[in-house]
Parts: sequence; C-alpha cells; structure tokens
Amino acid sequence: MLFFDASVLVAGAISSSGGSALVLEACRVGGFTALVSQAVLLETERNLLEDFPQEVLERFHTLVIEVPWVLVPLPSSQRIRSYYQLINEEDAHVLGAAIAGGSHFLLTLDRRHFMTSALKAANLPLIILTPGDFIRKYYPLHEEYPSLPQAR
Repeated sequence: MLFFDASVLVAGAISSSGGSALVLEACRVGGFTALVSQAVLLETERNLLEDFPQEVLERFHTLVIEVPWVLVPLPSSQRIRSYYQLINEEDAHVLGAAIAGGSHFLLTLDRRHFMTSALKAANLPLIILTPGDFIRKYYPLHEEYPSLPQAR
C-alpha cells in the first residue's frame, strides 16, 4: 500500500513521464493499492489552481477518477499533534494519515521535511521515499512486475 503526498500528485499531474506518473499508472492498473487523504487531495488541487495551467488540473482530476484510491480518514487532532516532534506541523497530517491507513510506503518529493534524521530514527511502521527510490528498490520485486507499466 502506497500513501501519496501532494508533491507526488502534483508531479504526476504535471508530467506523464516521470517516476510519480509511473507509480500512479501502476496503481491505476491495479499493481499497487493507492492511499490518500482528503486533506492531501485538497492540498494538491489548491497548489495546482494557484500555480499551473488548466490542463494540469484536468490531468489531476483524471487521476482522481481513474486511480482506485483508498481514502484514509485523518487521525484525530491529538494524534496529529503527537507527530509534531518528528515533522513540521504542516506535514504532520500526511504522516499521521499514512500511518493510520496502514500504508507500507509514504511517497513524497518533499525531502526537506520527510527525509530527516528524526523520521529515520523514529522506527515508523512505514518507509518514506521518493517515487524514484521506490521504483529502483521495490517496483521490480512486485510479483506481477512484467505486467506493470515500465519506465520509459
């Protein structure tokens, strides 16, 4: 199960040829289970509305429709606050939802906030990495790897 941060959804909407798009396509065809929270979807849409042309927003909407998402409810405010010691307040909801959803991986392009020594030392029940790192380390291990979309 892969939990998607807004940064990956933005990248997947911008480009159909990058690592984010490849992992999203693999989820679309049923190779992996895609998890997201409503807060992440709203954050993604807000970012796209502010900074990108309409066609990018439309591609994001297509991803929302075509990928069989598992919508993870946000944990309680108290639970989210418990992650403030590990990550900045703005991203604590992402970490909290990924953990609450039982995700195996949290995919993000936000290295500054998610690839920290505090998070690495926290012994979390998931692995945080970029889509590119996920593709290199885990994608080929999938039992249906030959039938999944391949990197171009």
